Amino acid sequence: MIAGRVLTGRDAEAIDRQTIAGGVPSLVLMERAGAGLVRVMERKFKPLYGKKALIICGRGNNGGDGLVIARHLFLRGVQVKSYLIGGQEGLKADPAANLDRVKRMGLSPRGIKEDHDLQELKEEVESVDFLIDAIFGIGLHDEVRGIARKVIETINDVVFKKRAEPAHGGQQSTRQRHEPARDVAGKPDPRGPGYLGAGCDGGDSPISLSPMGGNVRALPGRGRSPIFPSPVVISVDIPSGVDSDNGRILGVAIKADLTVTFVAPKFGLLNYPGAAHAGQIEVVDIGVDEALLERESRIFVTSASRIGESLVRRQEDAHKGEVGRILVVAGSVGMSGAAILSAKSALVSGAGLVYVAVPGSVLPIVSTALVEMVGIPMPENPDGSLAYEAYYRILDLGREVDALLVGPGLSQNSGTQRLVREILLGLEKDIVLDADGLNALTQSTSILKEAPGRVIITPHPGELSRLIGRPVPKEKRLEISRETSAELGVICVLKGARTLITEPGGRSFVNLTGNSGMATAGSGDVLAGIIVSLIAQHNDPFASAVSGVYLHGLAGDLAAEELGARSIIASDIIRYLPGAFEEAESPPGSDTRRRVPPSILLAGNTMWLRQLLARNLDA
Repeated sequence: MIAGRVLTGRDAEAIDRQTIAGGVPSLVLMERAGAGLVRVMERKFKPLYGKKALIICGRGNNGGDGLVIARHLFLRGVQVKSYLIGGQEGLKADPAANLDRVKRMGLSPRGIKEDHDLQELKEEVESVDFLIDAIFGIGLHDEVRGIARKVIETINDVVFKKRAEPAHGGQQSTRQRHEPARDVAGKPDPRGPGYLGAGCDGGDSPISLSPMGGNVRALPGRGRSPIFPSPVVISVDIPSGVDSDNGRILGVAIKADLTVTFVAPKFGLLNYPGAAHAGQIEVVDIGVDEALLERESRIFVTSASRIGESLVRRQEDAHKGEVGRILVVAGSVGMSGAAILSAKSALVSGAGLVYVAVPGSVLPIVSTALVEMVGIPMPENPDGSLAYEAYYRILDLGREVDALLVGPGLSQNSGTQRLVREILLGLEKDIVLDADGLNALTQSTSILKEAPGRVIITPHPGELSRLIGRPVPKEKRLEISRETSAELGVICVLKGARTLITEPGGRSFVNLTGNSGMATAGSGDVLAGIIVSLIAQHNDPFASAVSGVYLHGLAGDLAAEELGARSIIASDIIRYLPGAFEEAESPPGSDTRRRVPPSILLAGNTMWLRQLLARNLDA
């Protein structure tokens, strides 16, 4: 199931050091990186001849990459100008070597040292087709200050001011001002930025994007207006100002349309808020030994094809008892919907038999809404929650099923919470623990370590924070999910934009499917039902968690394409689950394998760029 590997910035630096120690000169790696980025530009924006590029270089290796890019673009007929923050003096060895090379070609970069240099920079940004951000790379972990900060702020201000201007100098309608970005087919783009483009993992990217390419008519002559109405912002390895380890914004950061990263995607490109600055992501191979990558990387993304290959297929002569029997322990008065959604998603995901243990007064509602499940009335507390007295009945049922889901809509009644804890200790089964099932353990997380069965927890950041007793900020999601998984011995599914799935051994998967429309009540109940269903169908629990998250997000994406992200409700995700499974299980290249997303995914509402690249004009 493993597809693309992901690196933190520190992982990538370790790989660089070991590659250099193994006999590949650092200057060669720099050359490969710069040349690789230009090849990506050729593929996406051909022909490059006659276009104008401005390259902003920092003083480290990222700036050295930028100087390599300047040479290669110049040799392709691009009108190149470059700036070097802090001037040309005192550069490190590799950037200095590349500075010497560009100077011999007559491309000596101008220095940016003082505030008065920013006006000239601003004018240059307004007149080019491409702006290459080579200011800071993966080694930056402290806040951006001084002239570099002002340079980044100037670039962002100029680019987004131009994009806010009405096309053709006309007045935008209310609809134009508020309409979301649309893909080349004219459909609203429901997704966020930061998706991997083709080229990651040998072309089998987790999300297959249509190419941004297509010929764009070049306008001859110098001193002309740029071909694009606003420069395409391309970041080298990572947008300057984004922490490559965690996606934290270091005070200020470039907002890129395209990030060309090297060896493997950096986690900071995939985790918010950094993901909102990345635009589309392309990965360039610079010749690093695959064994080094395998040794240093413990983070992955997945592809539909790899997930499809990992799912256990149903036998032709199977009966319902062989394809997954599940017990869902859920619901309370006023929260019957949680039980219904989780049970229904488990059934739609392929489980043969789903028992739902709910308070007796809730059963009529659940049974009416979902006639395919087997409802089991249970003793209840005066407030309509499951009573502890249900324990022995649940224990008997639990021994007869393949997996359990415990928690959706259970309430936080003290007796119900005691019931949850006893179920965990009393059954040697795979148990998915969600919602109020997690809240039952806030004062007794040691039970997770003592549980005889395997436990998969599915918290959102607030639930995880309550469980472990400390905040879960976005930039520490990976670190905290790894610690939680290792300390408690559980598979941790930390929900949210770019859900993380981590196992006790340290492997983590970052999920790229899904959209903001899935931030809706009941979406987590649907996810829990999918995961427990896959486990019950005899899939490995960790693989089930990874696949379940992916399929859940993909179903949400399919729903958003038809309904619009704003209008999605949890039951819509279930309705589009069959399509998600069909796509994942279809052979690559088949007619049934959709290309998701079909649009060019860039940061922000860059409709102008989408439309431009969709024209496919002859050069």
